[in-house]
Amino acid sequence: MEKLAKRCVPASLIEIEVTESVILGKRRDLVHHSLKQLAGAGIVIALDDFGTGYASLSNVKRLPISMLKIDREFVNGIGRNQDDAIVQAVATMGARMGLKIVAEGIETVSQLHTLQNFGVPEGQGMLFSPAVPAAQMQGLTEASTAGRWASLVRPKNTAIPHSNIIRMMDKVEATSK
Repeated sequence: MEKLAKRCVPASLIEIEVTESVILGKRRDLVHHSLKQLAGAGIVIALDDFGTGYASLSNVKRLPISMLKIDREFVNGIGRNQDDAIVQAVATMGARMGLKIVAEGIETVSQLHTLQNFGVPEGQGMLFSPAVPAAQMQGLTEASTAGRWASLVRPKNTAIPHSNIIRMMDKVEATSK
């Protein structure tokens, strides 16, 4: 935290993603304690790949998480009743708990629209941008803070007007892992 303060970086800009396996691992008490300290300092804690491990809902309730990330396995299955039900349930549960909900692995405009209809306000995936090398992140970050992200990252092979992309980007966070 001292290093963030020294560089004038607000803790709220830092996001730590933890998977269910880390939360349930051998040193879970230490992990839980550390996560509580980090969350208390304002760092965003995201439960990544939610629903693919063995975590119980009691962990979602007990842990100091502020974000649930819906695993790409469920996003890829959109259109199948079971996957639709899971995505909708996670989105509803997370929203009711006051958690930010992010879908991973969005690859098509159809998936994007379905997720938005299910109440999933944010997402990431190849639809927006492939993973980029660290060296390119500074430019993307500068473009994002200058409001130019949507002009750099747009769905590929779509006929969506640029103005609609900007509106979508206001609602859907285009991030890369």
